[in-house]
Amino acid sequence: MASTNPINLSKIKKQLARKNIRIGGKLIFNKDASNKIFQLCKTANQKFLMLSFQNNPSEFLRYLRADKVLETQGLLTPRILEENKSLKYLLMDYYPINNSSKYFKREEIKTILPKALQNIIHLQKPRKKFLGIPDKAHTNLMKDALKGIETYIGYFDHKIQIGYYLNRLIQISLKKNLENITKYKPRLVHGDFFLENLIYYKRNIFVIDHQDLHYNHPSLDIASLIFDARRQYSPKIEDRCIKEYGKKSNHTLSLKRGINRVTITTGIECQGIFEASYLNSNEVKFSPNPFNEFITIYVGGEDRDISVEVHATDGRLIYNENCVLDNFSRTLEINTGEFKQGTYYIKVKGENTDQSFKAIKY
Repeated sequence: MASTNPINLSKIKKQLARKNIRIGGKLIFNKDASNKIFQLCKTANQKFLMLSFQNNPSEFLRYLRADKVLETQGLLTPRILEENKSLKYLLMDYYPINNSSKYFKREEIKTILPKALQNIIHLQKPRKKFLGIPDKAHTNLMKDALKGIETYIGYFDHKIQIGYYLNRLIQISLKKNLENITKYKPRLVHGDFFLENLIYYKRNIFVIDHQDLHYNHPSLDIASLIFDARRQYSPKIEDRCIKEYGKKSNHTLSLKRGINRVTITTGIECQGIFEASYLNSNEVKFSPNPFNEFITIYVGGEDRDISVEVHATDGRLIYNENCVLDNFSRTLEINTGEFKQGTYYIKVKGENTDQSFKAIKY
């Protein structure tokens, strides 16, 4: 949470006055989770941004260290013009647009999101490990996730009155899901990667608030960006971003057969909790293709109740059957004698099965 401690800027003002720079109004980029104070500074013909770490001096060196790492990985950050170690402030380039969240409902977001994704991919490029950048172990996921839920529910409890037992049920469910997460190779993550910490200026993305850079689960930043609790993208945009990230990054997540529930939280209440379910379908095979009188379908796994639908190319449902399979016989047969020649779409569904394929009758 942002600190309420007053900052004595008199020494900083005197220091900047020697360069004919005067301090203007206070700028708050992210009041939910930052102890830093942003001040607008200017000369007669130029504006700057002064970033003070007096409320949390330990962040000063972390910010500088992270800034160098981001530069090495090819990300843009506001250029640091002066770093004052004794007074714990930075003087940086100022950009007139505060952050990318202003463009959320505007056309520019179509440019911002792909550029933001590219930043995540560049950040996670494999290199030798950077010294001084903390590593969050796999076991810390559980601790951070439970802390995030506890903080988040406590923050909103006066509004939604979730109650003790439902709170415990959510935490137990989350713990059970996290225990099933496959071990992963930690990658560099910003840890707070959402629109408020991305400045969009002259068609470039500049990253800010990066003092918490660390090694963690590769999906953390993409989840923070796309599933931010404060805004809702359309399912189409979410899917496109996730597919683009998956295509260009070299990270893969191993999923078990059936329903996989993914939960990501950072322990920072303003980011909320991202939770989604993905079905890794059982294997389905069919033959022959092209077919004539019959199609034989094999369904892997252990689902007993299976439904089969056959649609024509115009979407008409021309065949529908519910079948019961067992572990000894995992095949079913469709009589296609009354089907006309042409192309058909066949959908096979069960509790842990969801597959579609195209078949041609000759």
